[in-house]
Amino acid sequence: MAIPPARTGRSSSIEDRRRFLQGLAAAAAAAGVVRLAPGALQAQARSPARTRLAIAGVGGRGLRLARFAQSLTTCEVVAVADAYDGRLARAKELLGEKVATARDGRALLDRGDVDAVVIATPDHLHAPLATAALAAGKHVYLERPVAVSTADRDALVAAAAAHPRVVQCGGGWITSPLFTAARRFVQDGALGRVLLATGTWDSGSALDAWQAPYPPDASPDTVDFAAFLGDRPSRPFDPGRFFRWRAHAEFGSGLAGSRFVPQLTALHWLLGLGVPARCAAIGTLARWRDGRDQPDTLAASFHYAEGPVVSLSATLNGTGRPAELRLVGTDATLVIAERRLSLLPEPPVEPYPDVAETWAKPYRDWFYMMHGMSRDGLVRGAPDVEKTTEVFELPQGAGTAAAHLADFLDAIRTGQPPREPLTLGLEAAMAGVMAARAAASGAVVRREDL
Repeated sequence: MAIPPARTGRSSSIEDRRRFLQGLAAAAAAAGVVRLAPGALQAQARSPARTRLAIAGVGGRGLRLARFAQSLTTCEVVAVADAYDGRLARAKELLGEKVATARDGRALLDRGDVDAVVIATPDHLHAPLATAALAAGKHVYLERPVAVSTADRDALVAAAAAHPRVVQCGGGWITSPLFTAARRFVQDGALGRVLLATGTWDSGSALDAWQAPYPPDASPDTVDFAAFLGDRPSRPFDPGRFFRWRAHAEFGSGLAGSRFVPQLTALHWLLGLGVPARCAAIGTLARWRDGRDQPDTLAASFHYAEGPVVSLSATLNGTGRPAELRLVGTDATLVIAERRLSLLPEPPVEPYPDVAETWAKPYRDWFYMMHGMSRDGLVRGAPDVEKTTEVFELPQGAGTAAAHLADFLDAIRTGQPPREPLTLGLEAAMAGVMAARAAASGAVVRREDL
């Protein structure tokens, strides 16, 4: 995932970048129109063939992906699977009675009318179902995190090597024009050398804190609990573990997987990073004491052998501030928020007067004379350095989930690599595993410990 090394200084003028961002604005508008006018993406016109999709897991994320898929002209949803009957009924309401249903995602893999599988199940089922799908000859769109253990990683690597198919990891952030622009800034050297990358992600509601309500008909009769458990030890039906699986380490990857992994994927793609050399983390369960065994607040620092220090934090508390990434370089800082990209240059002058003005007049005059500076810190006679804040906002209606799914379908048709390939997803997932282990053990976790 290496990218060209950043060049010293600012190699692109502001006007060049403005033209570039204007082009991205048009691309963003097209990405947002996918749901309303699927033919807007030119890539969709390359082939009249329609990819037949099956979707494993039609909870919140899976159902949104099903809706996006339904609106695209290049695919059709032919089957869905979920362990809860109520979700299958809802899927039929939205997708039509002709859609086939199953309680176990593995039942989708034997269908001859399925070309690709979208996997949006609980985290512990991601890798097992993906490896089985590849073995069955299906292309795979795999939600993040793609792996929750090194065993998952090894199984996916082996399956992908033995059964080459398109695998798109489903984070989707890097499909956004914001990240295309951010990568351009990094590659053009607009930031100088990136020394620090930080990320924050707050979630302020009970639903965001994984306290999903139970439907009134939830019971062993309406839920195939064995299918949900997968390879986990058998236990009696537990609606808390089924509907609030993210809160339990046996089934979900917690904040490390749901919050850190998307940010790490983006940072790795932007900066050409891989699995970090080491990670230290601390987590605490401070508020949501509802029987869960996952922290509701987590902070971690990642060290890369040839890269910046990366510091991430996430909490299931606060005001629900959207995720934000900040890349601090020697020449500028890049801030990527939910719908805004800001390039903030370093100050054009040094605040020498803050120090020199505290000296006696002879030394003060000597300092400015020796350095050829005026009292405001500028070199006398030199032109002002170009230091202008640049902001790009994503147009209203533009999203990334539909565009990311469209990119997956395009990769199937054209044979080109998807935007978020398996290697990128696995490297971010392993960094997430390191953070979870470090928080649980209180010790620094090294790459070789995986």
